[in-house]
Amino acid sequence: MYHEGRKTAVLISLDKETAEIEELADTAGYDILYEVVQKRVRPDPNNYLGKGKLKDLKEIITERPIDLLILNGEAKPSHHYNLESALGIVCVDRVGLILNIFKTRASSREARLQVERARLRYESPLLKEWIHSAKTGEHPGFMGGGEYAIDIYYDLVKKRIKAIDDELKDIRRDSQHRRVQRSRAGVFSISLAGYTNAGKSSLMRALTGEDVLIENRMFSTLSTTTRKLGDVHDRMLVTDTIGFLRNLPHYMIESFRTTLEEIYDADLVLLVVDSSDDALSFFEKVQTSKELLYPKISPDHLIIILNKIDLLLDKNRYSLIDDEIDTIGKVFPGVPIIPCSSISGEGVPRLLENLHRRIKMDILIEVQMPNTSGSQSVLSQLYDSCRISSIDYEKGIHLQAFCHEEDVGRLKKQVESLKGHMSVSDVDE
Repeated sequence: MYHEGRKTAVLISLDKETAEIEELADTAGYDILYEVVQKRVRPDPNNYLGKGKLKDLKEIITERPIDLLILNGEAKPSHHYNLESALGIVCVDRVGLILNIFKTRASSREARLQVERARLRYESPLLKEWIHSAKTGEHPGFMGGGEYAIDIYYDLVKKRIKAIDDELKDIRRDSQHRRVQRSRAGVFSISLAGYTNAGKSSLMRALTGEDVLIENRMFSTLSTTTRKLGDVHDRMLVTDTIGFLRNLPHYMIESFRTTLEEIYDADLVLLVVDSSDDALSFFEKVQTSKELLYPKISPDHLIIILNKIDLLLDKNRYSLIDDEIDTIGKVFPGVPIIPCSSISGEGVPRLLENLHRRIKMDILIEVQMPNTSGSQSVLSQLYDSCRISSIDYEKGIHLQAFCHEEDVGRLKKQVESLKGHMSVSDVDE
């Protein structure tokens, strides 16, 4: 469907699974006027499409010009070059389209750097193809116009990536320092994670009572956003993070490492999944989430939120929820699952009650262990996981602390690995 004032595109796909790429195109501001689907196991090595389909597409574009050619997949640099040369329009694949969206959404310095790094990594192979094949000024792509010495530009790209890496390293160090300071001050950190458009920002508003940007489109959140949890107290903070996507190249994930560390270093991760997705999409997104989270986080520090249950209007609603809980249980065995709606509020009180229990440190531990070089790592873990009430070093290391029940087994194992001893008792704080 065409909307006045919007740019237009043609979509090329090798299968009929086009829902995600259509949503990405819409988010990027393009109306798809027509789609060309050619069922193939893999793209044509030269033109992505076969020669016959390419000829048909050229005739269609001649009759009805469009602004962009979108490929539903990841294309080789030669695909970009050959398609753009044959059709005379700019070509972008799935990753390039995602990066176009990221560029318009990045607001913080950190987000802009991460997007720029990913984009440079994406464009570097294209530059090599341009160096090898293109005549500057005779191509509609991003190096067209004859104004750039491409080989010199390629060297500048490598230097720029190095500069971005150095700055992001400083940002990561500062972020890690803030997280450590919060932890040692007794602040409990919660990160919202999940596939894009699963309702993380809506859930954050439901939990904190504060206004955050909420849009029913992909990647409404690109930078991390942190708020206090409702009326509890300053000791519990909730952070909203960038949404997941399937089948992203490694350099994309690496570029957003700083943002992902907000998830990996949290005391608790709330994985938000969209209950209104169809069964196949639901499973794929849950599986993608597992691949991104494990083994970086422990199952003990994870709760899965089955969100948007208000959209399940079918008379078999509860049967559908049971089926989805069963699906999640097979992918994330033993992890708590809480169905809820961040819009209607159903299930939110149960989630808040669970969070209150998590922050309550009602287990008193007493630790005695030798003071060796190896004990410093365990001591750091104790500081990060507990509220230390007393410590002395007269005979080794002796301390008393309060901790969460779910951390007891892990801490006890670490202390005993040093031939130390840890006693445990319940208390009322």
